[in-house]
Amino acid sequence: MMPEAAFGRLPKAMRGALAKLGADLALWKLRDDKGALRKDTGARPRVAAGEAVRSIDVLLRELHQLRSTLIDEIREFDDEAGRRTDELLAKIRDEHGTPTPLPDEESDDELLDEWHDTGSGPGWSPSSDDTDER
Repeated sequence: MMPEAAFGRLPKAMRGALAKLGADLALWKLRDDKGALRKDTGARPRVAAGEAVRSIDVLLRELHQLRSTLIDEIREFDDEAGRRTDELLAKIRDEHGTPTPLPDEESDDELLDEWHDTGSGPGWSPSSDDTDER
């Protein structure tokens, strides 16, 4: 069941439809499963079932509208966050200059290959040819 605090935040049409749905479903449970009308309830359970379906239709429409509104708000929020980020990055670039881009993995490999080829990388050791004899 939905917590009361969350229920209170739903649009008014949804709260009304949910309350009506609950009452109509309770009345529907009073039906005679054999399809006969009970003397104490008559046709009310069948009428309530139709009303329950209409309440569900209202809820589905309201949920769809709520979803659409939420998606629009999320997009606006994300656009604003992106705009603020762009402003901050521009400010940082103005204050500190354009940062050197980070190398990608392929250029990392090329740099390491160059480092090893020049004899200054790991595993390099001076040999008699490399030492300066003075």
